Amino acid sequence: MKTLLNNILMCGILWTFAFSELRAANNIESIAERFINEAPVLIHIGKRDTLRFVKEGGVFVARRGDFEATVKVEQLTSVAGKRWIISFRNKGNQPIDSINIIPLYQIVGINDKMVDQPTVRWFSGSIWRDAQYPPIAFVEHEKRFLTNNNCASWGEGGIGTFEPVLEISSLSSREYIPALQFSLRSGEKKVGCTVLFEWSSTWKASATWMHITDDSPPSASDFLLKASYGLTNISLEPYESLEVPPVHVLYSCGADWNVFTNDIHKYILTEIAPSLKGAPSALPVSYDHWFGIGEKIDEELLKREADKAAEIGCEYFCVDAGWSVPIWGSAVIDSTKFPRGLGGLADYVRSKGMRFGLWNSLESGRTDFWKPDIQQFHTEKMEEWVKDLGVEWIRLEGGGYPSGKNALMAHKAMHEEIYGKFIRNHPGFYIEGCQGGGTRLDLNMIRTTHGTWISDHTGAPDVTRYYQTGALRIFPARFLNMAVETFKPTADSSANGHYILSRMAAVLSFDGDIAQWSDEATKRARKYVDIYKETREYKEQPVFFPFPQPRNDSDWDAVVYGDGTGKAQLLFVYRMEGEEEQFIKIPDAPGKWELLIDNGGARIKKEKSGYRIALNRNSSALWIRKVKR
Repeated sequence: MKTLLNNILMCGILWTFAFSELRAANNIESIAERFINEAPVLIHIGKRDTLRFVKEGGVFVARRGDFEATVKVEQLTSVAGKRWIISFRNKGNQPIDSINIIPLYQIVGINDKMVDQPTVRWFSGSIWRDAQYPPIAFVEHEKRFLTNNNCASWGEGGIGTFEPVLEISSLSSREYIPALQFSLRSGEKKVGCTVLFEWSSTWKASATWMHITDDSPPSASDFLLKASYGLTNISLEPYESLEVPPVHVLYSCGADWNVFTNDIHKYILTEIAPSLKGAPSALPVSYDHWFGIGEKIDEELLKREADKAAEIGCEYFCVDAGWSVPIWGSAVIDSTKFPRGLGGLADYVRSKGMRFGLWNSLESGRTDFWKPDIQQFHTEKMEEWVKDLGVEWIRLEGGGYPSGKNALMAHKAMHEEIYGKFIRNHPGFYIEGCQGGGTRLDLNMIRTTHGTWISDHTGAPDVTRYYQTGALRIFPARFLNMAVETFKPTADSSANGHYILSRMAAVLSFDGDIAQWSDEATKRARKYVDIYKETREYKEQPVFFPFPQPRNDSDWDAVVYGDGTGKAQLLFVYRMEGEEEQFIKIPDAPGKWELLIDNGGARIKKEKSGYRIALNRNSSALWIRKVKR
């Protein structure tokens, strides 16, 4: 073990494998055994008093006077990996101040000859209304660390101190997705981990060498992955206890990042995502009016939209912002728009075969919703909507971002006291996260929601497609909803194959004034919705990305669902500019590809080691291959 660990009295994950050991490892189990041998956190009181953890039974414990911290490390069941939960308490009758918690402190052993060159991958978050191409949101970033020699700027401490080589920070998924991936190359395989944060507030993550040389030649150095939740200078009242949401580390080994992606999806769908019993699907088709109509609504207008939504096959009809007064943070129905309340509209929606949904902004702007009276009001109001209106869907417009100790209490309130308890009592009820469009998408939200509205930009089809295929590299398809928006001046144009396919790589929905669609446009939309419903079950399969994420409009984009072991595979392909044809490799399986949707000119041809695909400019296509046994 590195003497550095003892010198600074910390507890971190220590990966002690060398490159030669990785090369010899032939399965994920043998690799994962090397990853954890200590409590994977760092806690200190004040600026210098760093606590040492010791193992007691099945947990790690650190004590200082009346302060006690425990770290419980659990083995994941669906994939290789660990998660750990930090709890701490004050056992005395005096307050304890200046508690600082770093929930992720991982040290990676790099071999002495610098053969191991770490690679770190991360993703930008859901920046609002990003309408350029390629977008800022959901972009994959990757950095390979070649040497620890002269590779960092001077830190604030002057000579001898260095800034981290890579540092990112965000509010949940606003600026960056709360995940960090690390890998080393072992022959033809990537070996490494994905770190996922179950946290809906401020976080910061960094990746850097433990030792950075200046004038001397490169030397051996460990590598550090570190993350904090803004839990600094926490105070504990007498006999108070708190718990930090888990950090999740998934270990992966395979040819490329696709393996890491599918391990994440499997873990989320198996161990994190809530069940949805009795609902039409985990990937439903929904309608709301916001993008195209906005807040200028009333009962008769929405009934006309409901007629069309039912005609094209929508399963949920959601009344978005504009039903309450004031719009934000209120549950008072606007009587000027709905003089008879919302009950008549809800009954009408159900008479059309759809489920009734409501936009909920009771959290909006609040950072105090851990308080018992706030929790009670929120819970009672949702129960009232269920009882009086038969609501079966809520679009949850999230609240503010509390920080520090308040964030811990807010996390507990959301996960346990409000939404967690609510979905346990109503297992068929669908909650969609929103927060201005995907800016609160993390494992905490995934535990208590069934889907996410991932961006408030719903206009440019190539951008909405990019959002879905980018976010899909971390999150399963069911959490990535994008809508086909419809405004009056361009009504029928939104009901075409490319517009709809650009929202079909994950979850499909419709927005705005679809009531004005012509009969021809309605039939087209219904055709695409039917295909979506017939194929959506296959999006819970492993996913593959035949092309790198596009970096300009000449790069094609594609998603493959299915590794050939299931009943069918789906192939989504998108082209803006660039070459008329592209060659791709797809996980093979017996059966022929059948074209389901295109804009004309789409072709696929089998070649010796893959497929040759042709698309027209600014178009897309969806193929299915039903696997023959």
